[in-house]
Amino acid sequence: MEYVINTQTNQITKGDNLGRSFHQDPYKPCTDQEIADHDLQEAQSLKVTEIKSARKLEQYSNITVDSKEYINTETAQNKFFNLLGATAGSVEWRLADNSWITLTRAEAEAVRDAIITKENAVYQKESDLLDQINSVTDIGDIESIIW
Repeated sequence: MEYVINTQTNQITKGDNLGRSFHQDPYKPCTDQEIADHDLQEAQSLKVTEIKSARKLEQYSNITVDSKEYINTETAQNKFFNLLGATAGSVEWRLADNSWITLTRAEAEAVRDAIITKENAVYQKESDLLDQINSVTDIGDIESIIW
């Protein structure tokens, strides 16, 4: 975002990097309120991106069940759920320290349930924070919203 000077009127307007102002009329300067509204929307958009990134990092961070730390990347999670769905008995799975473990069906289901519980909590937190972001009316309040 830049401030753009109109060489015909010598007025400064807030515009984009192509020199366009936010008005239909490029020669009419933006009001302070229009600039504030646009800045708030831009800050909200940036904060939404930040929160979604933080959610994804937490969602796919390793998970500990019964003192064992499991790899929980998006790919690993999909493979684990597919394997669990296709297997009736025990499951071989890799831990975060790269060692392998044989999980009984009950142990594998406990890992699955822990992943689902974690995901539900992470998505609920994201939803609550997005509601906060969307309800902000003052740009100064945006930075107080943190993951």
